[in-house]
Amino acid sequence: MTSRPAPSCDNGDHALKQYLRERCQNYVKSDSCAVFDYPRPLVEIQVVNRKGVAILDTGATHPIAGSTLYPLLVDAGVKFTQSSRTIGLADGSQQACTTLECVINVTLQGRTIPTTFMVLPNAQTRTLLGRDFITKACILLDLPQSSWCFNDVPHRWVPFVTSFELVPTASNMELMKVEAADVMLRDDEGTKLTTDQRVQLNAF
Repeated sequence: MTSRPAPSCDNGDHALKQYLRERCQNYVKSDSCAVFDYPRPLVEIQVVNRKGVAILDTGATHPIAGSTLYPLLVDAGVKFTQSSRTIGLADGSQQACTTLECVINVTLQGRTIPTTFMVLPNAQTRTLLGRDFITKACILLDLPQSSWCFNDVPHRWVPFVTSFELVPTASNMELMKVEAADVMLRDDEGTKLTTDQRVQLNAF
């Protein structure tokens, strides 16, 4: 097997950081992690019989249900519990925040992983699969090669999703908004990409 570069650090999800800035006065921005010109680690998943994509985010501890995914889960009859979570901030301090949590099955490449999702009420977050999910699913990431695999099949690397099409029914289009919309490159990302390449990624 070809040797792979060591995983690079990830600066986390921008929307989650924005939520912490608004809710937690002690939030301090950290620029210690480099930004790379790799495509975001998007994977195709199935949740409550709906297909979509989510971000594998090593900068997030817990899986987070995006702000549009949450009402879809409610419509599917998923039960939530309220919890007080202590969230670690960039300056090393901690802040207590009220969250909602649910346990649902996430299907990834034919494997079903029971997953505890956290919802940050009133936060415009995207759907993230954090380190808890990555560890439980035994996923290995190769960011330079834009691919991932399960650690028990290290020869079968799966490319990150770069396009995602569904039959344009009302429910499917709604799911696309849940999982794939607003996965945009920020101004400081993709600086080495051509304009066409940036448009192709942002069109996702």
